[in-house]
Amino acid sequence: MRTTVDIPDDIHELLRYLAASRGQSMSATVTALVEEVVATVDDDDRRRVQRDRASGLLVATGGPTRSAADVARLAADG
Repeated sequence: MRTTVDIPDDIHELLRYLAASRGQSMSATVTALVEEVVATVDDDDRRRVQRDRASGLLVATGGPTRSAADVARLAADG
């Protein structure tokens, strides 16, 4: 499936670096990261998607929260 996602510049740069370091496309890297996060939550009650009342956007909950700094450290370690 093809979709368009707006990603902040700093996160986009990290994704590009991570994809290159893994020898993957951006799409494959984003998919792998989402799969890794989903796999970290064992409890289906904590892993859910809900519609935000204010924005109307879907919000996924569950899995670890990572800051841009966390992602940068992970990318540097890889």
